Amino acid sequence: MWKKILLAVLVAGGVSAALIANRVKQVAVRPVERGTFIAAPPATIVTEIARLQNWVTWSGEKDDPAIRRVYGGPPSGTGATCYWSNGNRSVEGRMTVISVRPDSVELEVELVAPKESLTDYTFQVTAEGSGSRLLWSASGDGDNLIGKALGAVEKRDKRLGTELENGLAGLKKVVEAQENMQAYRVERSITIAAPDVFVLAEIMDFREWSKWVPREKLDPDLKRTFSGSDAQPGSTYFWSGNDETGVGRVSMISSSAEKVELEVELEKPIDSTSDLVFTLVPEGAETRVVWTISGEKNASGEALTLLGSSPQTLAGEMERGLANLKAIAEGAVPGKASSGTRKSGGHAKPVMTIVADSIVLSTGK
Repeated sequence: MWKKILLAVLVAGGVSAALIANRVKQVAVRPVERGTFIAAPPATIVTEIARLQNWVTWSGEKDDPAIRRVYGGPPSGTGATCYWSNGNRSVEGRMTVISVRPDSVELEVELVAPKESLTDYTFQVTAEGSGSRLLWSASGDGDNLIGKALGAVEKRDKRLGTELENGLAGLKKVVEAQENMQAYRVERSITIAAPDVFVLAEIMDFREWSKWVPREKLDPDLKRTFSGSDAQPGSTYFWSGNDETGVGRVSMISSSAEKVELEVELEKPIDSTSDLVFTLVPEGAETRVVWTISGEKNASGEALTLLGSSPQTLAGEMERGLANLKAIAEGAVPGKASSGTRKSGGHAKPVMTIVADSIVLSTGK
């Protein structure tokens, strides 16, 4: 009888020990997760994480000159590796990118010294509104000694959680700053029932812009100065007005029957430079006009252009401008013009001639 009792005790003890050990293992390897919102698309965030050379700038790692880092494998993506150690190897480890997908990055971190450990990192990115939601999970062997389990795991989770929070804050700051500095691009188009020469005459003659560019109508006292040969590359239009129109200049860089390229430099309300491109595509008796405005944002994300608008509100003004351009150009088709010269606002419009790939406008008098 006593043998059965002893056997039952031993079995119960073994089961209890197994359950405790299993519980300790489960607690030790449970993932620690932190998340944040980043005002950038998932692809930008994934690219930043998958390039290990960038981690020092945002992960909270100390850029210690005593630590030597060696990068192996490809510059970025699956297989990229970073090895680090100090002179006496009291600090040593490696990080390897295991996989990269459009919405996730998985890495393995092996610490050799001062204490051996193996940690898996998973970054999951989900598009959310104008940006992305990033979740960083970390799981590993941790401290799984039974005698230390209760206190050690809690300390580990707290320490690791703080590291993740600091890393996410740094990543958010770096990525959003980079995103704000990236070029913006706004494009709108319209079909105009008129040959391209009538459209080009309005675009290339800066004196006509007050009739179809919406923003110019916001200041009746807008001061305008024109220099260079009218409607030719090198011609420049300077303006100075109220807070809505600002102060700046637009210069014609090049022109052809298919494209007119201009540069806009804004002095007020902020300093900025933008590129304007008008592309014309003949479609039978009509002309397809594509208007593109692009430029650089500053560190705060502002990107004011010729129209004094941010990229978010610029599209509507471009659409109204193209509608105005359409009405003017269509109103100048044969029947309302003669001998290649048409009247507009009481003055003669230039006669346009296409010579090879260049546009030549001369005063029709």
